[in-house]
Amino acid sequence: MKTFGDAGSFDYIIQRLSQPMDLELALAFIDLTSAPYNVYHRTFVKCFVQPFVGCMLRYLTGIPEDDMKNLKKDRLEDALLHLEHLMRRVFSVRQRTEETIRLRAGIGLRLLRSELLERRIEGIRLISETCRLVKFSQSSTSAGGQSHEIALLNKVLQVPQIIEQVFGRWSHIQLIQRSTEILNFLLMYNSLSKPELEVLWECCLRDEQSKVEVYKVINESLSCLSKETVIAFLVEKFVKMPPSQLRSVDLSLLFEFEHKFTRLPAEVLGQALDLMWNVSLRKEEYTGTSADAREQSLEKFCEVVSSMYYVPEALTLDYFCRMYRMVEDVCPVC
Repeated sequence: MKTFGDAGSFDYIIQRLSQPMDLELALAFIDLTSAPYNVYHRTFVKCFVQPFVGCMLRYLTGIPEDDMKNLKKDRLEDALLHLEHLMRRVFSVRQRTEETIRLRAGIGLRLLRSELLERRIEGIRLISETCRLVKFSQSSTSAGGQSHEIALLNKVLQVPQIIEQVFGRWSHIQLIQRSTEILNFLLMYNSLSKPELEVLWECCLRDEQSKVEVYKVINESLSCLSKETVIAFLVEKFVKMPPSQLRSVDLSLLFEFEHKFTRLPAEVLGQALDLMWNVSLRKEEYTGTSADAREQSLEKFCEVVSSMYYVPEALTLDYFCRMYRMVEDVCPVC
């Protein structure tokens, strides 16, 4: 390293940073500079590593489009890891985390907008890793009640954009399958707006496979729900569907909501119960549901109604009266 420095190579790198350069040259500089990162003297870190890291962060977050097309997954990941090693010598833990969020999520978003599926999958991976990083590295809260890392990632992701990119009209089944970590983050730390939920629903209506995958992701994210807006939204959509279009997969997701019913508004809970009641008793209308799904619907209905501690008394009384009249029609009281 001394020979390298004596030859003026570090001075050359500093001079070269101020000039336009292609991606391969930038990645080569990162690989070269990061190799001995743990033995650099603090004076050298201040004079060389600090400006080098700043320059590379600016370059990587604004990689030219032509270079983005030739970016290989393994090469990118190596460069990001090497740059993060250098950041250990320059930034505090919190600063390093924030720069990593900006870098990985920013590149991930740009890759997600690519026309190539392979690039978009890599973008999903980078953003998902960033979401996991934020979950496990939250510091003090900001003025809005969220940690600085969460607030920063929300700002970088721009929620409407990420929802549109992953679930919008140009989505792909492989993107949806890999979106659990992102949706977990959005549901835990954001209240998705009605337009954003509509994008999710439109994705479900696109085809049966998309619906199954979106439902799977929602189901895996239920434990992360900070509010029941998603459940209330989907219950409303299920209720408004023509009976012949309701499918067993729709009911299966509805049944998964059961443990969240305690937090639903009475009106939405009543809609969910009405739907389960109707599916159970009007099989000639709900032709898209299986016999098992209808039987399970009746079981879930009975379980919920019998849980009188959270079902409003008026609702409970109404359904008990309905059941009594059914029994009376079958076995008239003499």
